[in-house]
Amino acid sequence: MIEDLKIVNIGHYINRTGTLFLHSLLDNHPQILSIPGVINLKKILKHKVNSPKQALELFESENPKFFDTSTFSSTDINNSRLFFLGEKKNDRILTNKEIFRASFLQFFSSNLKITKKKIILAIYFAYAKSHDKNIENKKILLLHPHEQNICVEFNRIFPFSKFLIPIRNPVKTYYSLIETRRIKCNLRNQKYYPRNSLIEFVNGLNNFRKNKFDMMIIRLEDLGKNTEKEMRKISEYININFDITSLQSTFGGYKYWGNTINLQRNKFEEKDYTSYKKANKIDLSILELLNIGIIKEFYNENNTHLKKRYGFYKILLPLEDELRFLKNFSVKYLFSYVKFIILYFPKRIFLIFKLMQI
Repeated sequence: MIEDLKIVNIGHYINRTGTLFLHSLLDNHPQILSIPGVINLKKILKHKVNSPKQALELFESENPKFFDTSTFSSTDINNSRLFFLGEKKNDRILTNKEIFRASFLQFFSSNLKITKKKIILAIYFAYAKSHDKNIENKKILLLHPHEQNICVEFNRIFPFSKFLIPIRNPVKTYYSLIETRRIKCNLRNQKYYPRNSLIEFVNGLNNFRKNKFDMMIIRLEDLGKNTEKEMRKISEYININFDITSLQSTFGGYKYWGNTINLQRNKFEEKDYTSYKKANKIDLSILELLNIGIIKEFYNENNTHLKKRYGFYKILLPLEDELRFLKNFSVKYLFSYVKFIILYFPKRIFLIFKLMQI
C-alpha cells in the first residue's frame, strides 16, 4: 500500500540550488516512486477540499499539461523543462488521463475521509497506476514540495518524513537567480523587477531548523563532482540500496537536460554567469555578508571578500542589478519604480536587523 511507503521530500531554502538535478538522479531508482518534475499543489494546500472530485479538479486546473510533458513550454510555471527529454530531446512522458482519474477516485473508495495527506497520496497512487508501477516493490515515496513554505507545510502533513535539501554557493546562486529571472521576463514579455526579497539568503536554513526538519544537506558542487559518493550517502540516509540508476539524470526513464533555459546539459556543470564574472567587489562583499550563515557553515573556503563580520552599512548600498533596473526607467512602469524606492530602505534595515541576530 502506498500509505506504507516512507516519505522523502526534496526542497530548498531558495531557488537555483539543484533540486531538479537531485530529483532526476533518484527518479528511476527501482525502490522509489516519484512523479517527474514539480507538480503544483498550491490550491489543494490552500483551499478546503470537500470531495475527491473537487480535489481532482483542483489538481488538473493547476497542472493542465501534466498528462503530456511535451506540451510544456519555457513560459509555463513549474515546467521543469520536461519538454526536453531523451537523447534527441524530443521524448515525452504521457500519463493516461482516464486511468489517472479512475485510480485517483478509486483510492478514496477505502479512504473516505478527505485530508491533504490523502489527496497527495492519491495523486501518486494514480500516477503509479497510470504507468503500471508496482507499489509493492517500492520503499520510498519521493515528493518534491520544492518551495520553502510548501516544505514547511509538507513537514506538518508528513511529520515523520525526511528532507533532502541541496545548497549551492549562495553568491553564484544569486547571479543564477537574476539571470534566469531576466530571461523568463523577456520570454513572458514582462518588465524585469529586481529580486523582491533578499531575506531568504539571510535566513538560510533557519526556518527548516526552527521547524525541526529531519534533513540531509547536500552541496550541489559535491553532488556534481562526486556523484556516486554523494548518492551513496543519500541512499544510506533514506535507507535504500544504492543503485547504478542514481548516477544518471533522467525523468520517466528519459535523459534529462536540466532546468536552465539557455544551457542544456545532462550533468551538473558549474556555470560562471556573465553577471557573476563582471561583479564588482562591493556587490560580492554585500552578497557574502547577506549569506554569512551558509558561507561560514558550508563554504568557508570560498570566503574571499568577507573579511569582517561587521560591515552592515554596506547592506544599505544598492546592488548592480538594482541600479540597472533604476537606470532603465520607464513611465509605463512607474508603479514598479515607486514601489521599489518606497520599500528599499525598510527592507534593507530589516536585513541588517536579521544579520545582527546571527
